[in-house]
Amino acid sequence: MSTPITALIVAHDARAPGGVNNFLRIMRRKMRPRVASVRFANGRRHGEKGRWKTLRRLLWDYLRFAGLLRRRRFGVIHINPTLDLSSLPREMVFIWLAKIFQPSAKRMLFFRGWDWTALEAIERSSLKKKMFLATLHNVDAILLLSSRFKSALVRHGIAAEKIHVVSTMFEGDTLAAVQAKMPAKRPHLLVFMSRFLPAKGGGLVLEAFADILSDYPDAELVMAGDGPDRPRLEALRDALGVQARVQFAGYVGGERKMTLLAEASMFLLPTRHPEGMPNAILEAMAAGDVIIST
Repeated sequence: MSTPITALIVAHDARAPGGVNNFLRIMRRKMRPRVASVRFANGRRHGEKGRWKTLRRLLWDYLRFAGLLRRRRFGVIHINPTLDLSSLPREMVFIWLAKIFQPSAKRMLFFRGWDWTALEAIERSSLKKKMFLATLHNVDAILLLSSRFKSALVRHGIAAEKIHVVSTMFEGDTLAAVQAKMPAKRPHLLVFMSRFLPAKGGGLVLEAFADILSDYPDAELVMAGDGPDRPRLEALRDALGVQARVQFAGYVGGERKMTLLAEASMFLLPTRHPEGMPNAILEAMAAGDVIIST
């Protein structure tokens, strides 16, 4: 039996809910035993507040990462940024640390999210553009979720042969098992499923749902997820007077999530967040839901 590839996966805390962690969990399971993977948790921690704490944690993440690379050897270092002006500069540091401390390892970037306005801002700044392109030239592979993203990078001189447009994944076996037991969809059940952030569009969903209730009084809306915008969304639900028809379900996962999507007829995600290809949309499509998204 051949020796497995050793991969270091740099991503946010595995306990955090969301599509990225779902993807990485499935990917690691599918790669076994061909790949022996180690996860390095970076990013904001639960309860972290204040700029000083964030800066201190960020510096500690870099020190831990450099220390890990000095202690262990990896064949591949896999980093998962979003192309935006908030996270990308922080994530690029990990690429350069990997180049310094383990130059022989293959460095791979997987852009899980993509913000066109961020790319435009990078293009307008000669310094930002130089740093961005220098980082991309120093990775061995770039994974993207759209051919349009690839065209944008090729236009800036990134070698096309190291850019790979890939598909994401979800737990189809769980969905199939749920659908086999499901008698029929509920025709007027709508689902919003996301982390509760203002840019995800939860407020717009609630306002639109309140507007259609006069025509569809039996309609139901399930708001599945959690996040910092939840108190505002719950207050908006109450102000619109739709408490009886709107349920806040909290974070749902596994069979419970697939059951909800299998029962629903419509999936809503009017997002302004820098998305790539949200896992929840793929899951809703597979469940046969009508998708309304941006």
